[in-house]
Amino acid sequence: MSSHFKSRSSVIPNSASTPSSNANIGARVYDYTDKYKSDKPGEEIEENARVWSVYLDEAESHDADVMQGYRTIIDGLLVFASLFSAVVTTFVAQTSQALAPDYAQVTAVLLLENNQLLRAAGNSTTLNDIPAASLHPGSHTYSSTDVWVNGFFFTSLGLSLSTALLSVLAKQWIQAYTTIVPGGAKTRALIRHFRFQGTVKWKLGEIIESLPLILHGSVALFLIGLALYTSQLSSPICGVVVAITCFTFLFYLGTLVLPAVFLDCPYRISFLFPLAQLALYAFHLMQCASCFLWQWLQSGFVQVPKMQWPALSAKSFKSAENDAIFLDDFALKHCQYICDTLYWVLNFSSNQSIKQVVFEGVSGLLFKWRSMGLESSQSLLMSKHDLFRHSILFTLDKLAEMASPSTQQDDVIWNPWFKLIEYVWRPFYRQPEGKSLWGSSIAHKEEQWKEIQHLIKTALDRAITRKDHVLFRCLLKWGHPGIQDAKLDWAQDVPLLHYSAWKGATEIIDYMLDNKVVDINQHDNQGRTALHWAAMQNQLDTVIAIVDREKSLIHVRTNTHRTLTALDTAVLNGNYDVARYLLAEGAERPPDALHLVTAQPLLWRSGSVIRALLDLGWNRKVEDAEGRTPIDVAYNGGFVEAADCLEHYQTASIQPYMTVPLTPIVVRGT
Repeated sequence: MSSHFKSRSSVIPNSASTPSSNANIGARVYDYTDKYKSDKPGEEIEENARVWSVYLDEAESHDADVMQGYRTIIDGLLVFASLFSAVVTTFVAQTSQALAPDYAQVTAVLLLENNQLLRAAGNSTTLNDIPAASLHPGSHTYSSTDVWVNGFFFTSLGLSLSTALLSVLAKQWIQAYTTIVPGGAKTRALIRHFRFQGTVKWKLGEIIESLPLILHGSVALFLIGLALYTSQLSSPICGVVVAITCFTFLFYLGTLVLPAVFLDCPYRISFLFPLAQLALYAFHLMQCASCFLWQWLQSGFVQVPKMQWPALSAKSFKSAENDAIFLDDFALKHCQYICDTLYWVLNFSSNQSIKQVVFEGVSGLLFKWRSMGLESSQSLLMSKHDLFRHSILFTLDKLAEMASPSTQQDDVIWNPWFKLIEYVWRPFYRQPEGKSLWGSSIAHKEEQWKEIQHLIKTALDRAITRKDHVLFRCLLKWGHPGIQDAKLDWAQDVPLLHYSAWKGATEIIDYMLDNKVVDINQHDNQGRTALHWAAMQNQLDTVIAIVDREKSLIHVRTNTHRTLTALDTAVLNGNYDVARYLLAEGAERPPDALHLVTAQPLLWRSGSVIRALLDLGWNRKVEDAEGRTPIDVAYNGGFVEAADCLEHYQTASIQPYMTVPLTPIVVRGT
């Protein structure tokens, strides 16, 4: 921003702090009722009234934008005109010599005539038979081509220098327009508007925008003159110059017309847009006239054809551009513009806070489509545009972070991230094929929808771990069908039901089973049921819930080399409460459990697990297939502490389901 604008802003009374200098001043948005204090009654139009300060702020934004554009045009013209004038001057200095009398050529012609006269005198030839010299002192020695070449070059030079002069004048006009005005806000506002009306009346903008055309004409004349000049030197060189000249000006004329046909074409000069519209209108008029004459001719000049004749558009470029985007707010093309705009901000900004703002805008856009009943018609755009895929990725990550047991059903209605996924999911769910976020409905490539699946798994993991049954239900809804087969726990590829049992998410398990999302008899790749996983992690409430639903799972064994029941799993992991409950429910007691625990120091841990098994009723004197008691196994292995515990520990009388403090050990892969 120029210094005079800064000065003007600094003297506005009651002004708030202005935006940072690197912001686009034309894009500032103020609440002027907060920025400026209200006026006292009766002073609303006085010298320093708020209305004049508001006018000056808006005028500053407008003038900064317009005048900066003019300065850019003028600065570019001055640089180009200076360089171009130097080039043309070099050629003029060379070609202008051809317009001066060539006395060497005149002398040569006269000497030739004198030589012929002397020959005639020697051989008695009459003097009348000797042709007179074609040149004499004062004769023109240049050709018409020389005149044309210099005419083009001199005219080009004159136009170039004129453009430079007018550009300097225009800079002075702009400086005069932006000169600081002393006085109060009202005085400065009125004087500024007086100047502004003068620029409109005297076409300041049109004059400045037409200056490049003068320079364009100068270049055109120079290239034509250059082609003529090279024609005297070499035909091949002349052909190359002519080809370059023709291509350049065909491209130039094409860029003038293209914006009138394609409004998004960037090859535009706003000042020439009406001329391009006129050229396009003339083309369409000739086209319709040709069709009219052809149809009339085919009818034998009997029936006059009815034609839809084109109309000459009087719209400015800004109006045409605005109509192309905003003519129909609900058209697919308009929605495409909105999505493209938001996606551009998302991709080309390094500011991380922008993501949340952009996706809030996406949520608002989807809500608008839904309120207007446009979900189905916009689903094609949603499936193709990457903006919505990124929205889903961001939102799933947000929901995973927000997972909490305190999440309420009302959050699904009011939370913006729940609403965003709901708006994206609903149009696809209503389609006949019933697509979901788990599938490839909004992803174009395999790696893209796998990325969505990965984040859904992460959100499921958080929802199960943090007992957020509301989020879990939403994820199941958004991912159905397909999500029920999701595998969690990245190391072991655990099914959804088993992972929930491992984490003790009893309410989530009840929801899945009540809604028949999963089968309670489902096994993992080692033959383990959800009961095994709950018993492994000492999730007593979950074990009770599963057994209440399907008691036969107590007797299911794994397909590993040591077939294990849920009771075996609880015993090997030292989960005393779960083991006692399963025994009470009729689980088959493994007779060699004490032998196995005693042989592995990692399991008996200073005798705590051994004491727990003895309390649960295991017999310390039972023999295995080799005739060994647990005490024998302990002595054979050198585990004196375990042997001592087996020999001397007196079993405790424990009430049902009393907790014995044990440190659980999770044995993987059993």
